[in-house]
Amino acid sequence: MIKKHLVLGLCISLITACTSAAITTPNKQTTDLTEKVISSEVNFNHVYDVDTKVVQIENSTEQHVYSAETQVTPFINSTTLTVGERVLLGTWQGGISMGDHEHPLTFTTKEINGRLSTSYSFWGMDTRGMGNANEDDKTIDFKNGAISFILPESGVKFTSHAISKNEINGTVEWMGLSQSMQFKRQQLSKLTDKEPEHSMSEHAMPSNKPLNIAILVFDGVDVLDWAGPLEVFVNAHSFNVFTVASTMKAFDGGNYQVTPKYTFANMPKADILIVPGGSVAPLFHQPETMAWIKATSKHAAITMSVCNAANLLAGASMLKGLEATTHSSWIKWLDRQSSQQSFTVVRGSRFVDNGKIITTAGVSSGIDGALHVVARLKGLAHARMTASMIEYNWQPENIEQYQ
Repeated sequence: MIKKHLVLGLCISLITACTSAAITTPNKQTTDLTEKVISSEVNFNHVYDVDTKVVQIENSTEQHVYSAETQVTPFINSTTLTVGERVLLGTWQGGISMGDHEHPLTFTTKEINGRLSTSYSFWGMDTRGMGNANEDDKTIDFKNGAISFILPESGVKFTSHAISKNEINGTVEWMGLSQSMQFKRQQLSKLTDKEPEHSMSEHAMPSNKPLNIAILVFDGVDVLDWAGPLEVFVNAHSFNVFTVASTMKAFDGGNYQVTPKYTFANMPKADILIVPGGSVAPLFHQPETMAWIKATSKHAAITMSVCNAANLLAGASMLKGLEATTHSSWIKWLDRQSSQQSFTVVRGSRFVDNGKIITTAGVSSGIDGALHVVARLKGLAHARMTASMIEYNWQPENIEQYQ
């Protein structure tokens, strides 16, 4: 920890190493948080002895949320916050207007042993994830009861210019536009003293830890079979979706190549497994891949095949007693497999859901299957929002199942 006596107008650079934490998914599987050393500049309007902690916590399983925390201790031997600083205490909620919905932006300021500790988070649309911008640009300033901050990874710059008891008025600059923005103080429940959940139209801050979704890739994998579901789950915000293969190399999909993020050996535990179609015939004779599919599916909550990967699941004896569908050109082949494996073939459906095992029809139907998974896990409204984000004309076959 670095301590310095600074005077009015002096900018300081702070570096703090973070420790590791863990996320527990609904099925009690865990993944590590990715934490980074960052630097930040904090400007003060009077003399401070800085015992300051600036922490960026990057959740490697959530692609749209950035959080930072800054703690400041006054130089004077008093541990009492200034009047202006005390006005900031509490949880404040706002949102960047998109016209028909908002991207939530929230920050919380607490007093900890006389220190002002502030964290903030933003759920935007940058599907890169976080941590790619110039870290020297991260700032959070407290001046005369106002708060300003910059989140360069999201392109957000906020400056407040007036504070009342329950409202902060400010200006946010984002995506080439400047707009006024109001933060409302979040009221605590008198019965529980717990902070209510954020409720923004269309978008909402994620309330659960994201589920891990593993998508198998291999030589000859059809591009839309894996990219379609990936696009859905990325835009649904609440999932950590990644590609995985037997080895770390560039796989030839036919006129393109795809390099997996993980191998079978080092991937996080999968809550959902996606098996895309394409040139699946060679996989039948790859014992390592077939064993991985069966083992991963056994421990996952959901396994979804796309296109002729249903034939692959049938060959792995994973469809016994179930219903299944596949690409129209492979339906008759699936019929022949069903006579040996004792399952029922369904024609004319975009997907068939057996609970744990979901099979989808050809190519683009993987998008329908993925949206169905989102609706099943997060609700119909969340799935409709996701379909809108990717401008996909989703027509659910049975809306009542999502009630």
